Amino acid sequence: QLTRRAAAEKQLSRQEKYYRGIVDNISNGLAVYKDEEKGKPGSEYPFIIKSINPAGMRIAGLTSRDEVLGKRGAEVFPGIESTGLFDIFHRVWKTGEPEHFSLSITPDGPVEEGHRVQWLEYYICKLPTGELATVYDDVTSRKKTQDQLLRKTEEWENTFDAIPDIITLQDKNMRIIRANQAAFEFFHMPPEELLGSYCYDLFRGASEPCAGCPGLRSMGDLEKHCSNIEHKPIEKFFHVCTAPVLNADHEFQYFVY
Repeated sequence: QLTRRAAAEKQLSRQEKYYRGIVDNISNGLAVYKDEEKGKPGSEYPFIIKSINPAGMRIAGLTSRDEVLGKRGAEVFPGIESTGLFDIFHRVWKTGEPEHFSLSITPDGPVEEGHRVQWLEYYICKLPTGELATVYDDVTSRKKTQDQLLRKTEEWENTFDAIPDIITLQDKNMRIIRANQAAFEFFHMPPEELLGSYCYDLFRGASEPCAGCPGLRSMGDLEKHCSNIEHKPIEKFFHVCTAPVLNADHEFQYFVY
C-alpha cells in the first residue's frame, strides 16, 4: 500500500513539474485568482492572486512574486477596476461561461498627461476548483500598427474623395467596384446604386465596352493608356486615362479609370 502511494505521489510530482514547465515558458501571461467572497459584487472585488507565471509578471511590469501572491488584484493593479475587468471576473465566476475582454491601461499615469497606453487582451474562465484563470497578452504593438493602418486608409480615402475629377476602380468585366465622391455627385447616385454598375452602361447606356476604351488596352498589356471619348447620351467629352493595378504576382486585379 505504501509503495503504491509513493509511486502515485511521484507520478503526481512529475505531472506537476511537466505542466509547471509549460506554464512558466509560454509567452502569454497566466494568473489564477481566488474569490474569497464567492463572487459577491461590490466596489472592490476580493479576487486574490493565487499564482502568476513569469510572462504574466513581465507583461504587468512586476518584478517579485512575493509582492503579488496572496494580494488582491485591485492592490497589485491600481486603477484596473475602472476598466471593467473585475466585473467580467464576477460574471464568469457566477455563470461559469468563459469570456474574452480587451482593455487599455496607462501604467505610468493618466492618458491626458501623455503617458503610454498599454493594450491587453484577456481570456477569463472558471476552473473546476472555483478559481478563475486569466490568460492575457500585451497587444500594444499590434494595436498601434492597426491604428496606423486605419489612419493611412482614412487619409487615402479623404484624398480620393477630395479629387474633383471622376475616379473609378473597375474589375476585369468593367464593373465599378469603387468610386470617389466626384463620381457619385456627377451621376447623382448613392454608392449602393452606382457601385456594381458597368462603366459603358453608366456612361452611355451601352451593353458592351466603348470602342477605343483605354481600359481594355490596360487590361491587355498592363500599361497606362489615355483616350478622348465622347459619350453622346450625356453630351460630354472626356479625356480618359486608365492604369492597371497588379497583385504581388504581377497579375491584373483591377484598373483605375
